[in-house]
Amino acid sequence: MGNEKMEKESEIRMLTKRFFDGETTLEEEQRLYELYRSGESLPADLMPLREMMLDMGNLLLDKKEENSLSSNGEREKAHISNINKRWPNILAIAASLLLLFTVGTVWYNYQRQNECVAYIYGERVTDHDVVIHEMQSAMASLTVDDATSTMEQQMKELFND
Repeated sequence: MGNEKMEKESEIRMLTKRFFDGETTLEEEQRLYELYRSGESLPADLMPLREMMLDMGNLLLDKKEENSLSSNGEREKAHISNINKRWPNILAIAASLLLLFTVGTVWYNYQRQNECVAYIYGERVTDHDVVIHEMQSAMASLTVDDATSTMEQQMKELFND
C-alpha cells in the first residue's frame, strides 16, 4: 500500500513538472486533474496548486460538455444551466461588495461627524480640548470686555482684530 502511494506521488510530481514545462498531452492533463481531484497521495508542497488544477479540470469538463452537445438549442440550454449554477456566487459577491461599501460609508460619515475643527490664529486645530478651551475663552472675553456694548459690537471687535 505504501508503494502504491509513493508511485502516485511520483506520478503527480512528474505530471505536474511536465504540465508546467508544456509537455503534457491532453490525456496526461486529464490524469493530472484526476489525481489532484482525488487529493490522496498529494504531497504537501503541491497543495497550493490543487485549487488551480481543480479549476483547470472543471474548465476541461465544461469544454467537453459543450463539444458533446449536438444542436445549438442544447448548447444554449447548457449555457443557461451554467449561468444558473453560477448565479448564487454572483449574488454572494455582489452582496459582499454592497456590505463593504455600506460599512465603509457609515464609518467615513461617523468619523466626519465627530471631528472638532477650529481655526485659531490662522491654523487649523482639531484637538477637541484646545478647541473647547479657545471657544470658552472667546465667549468669556465677549461678556467681560464691555458691559455696555452689544453682542454685535463685541463680535465685530473680536473678528476684526
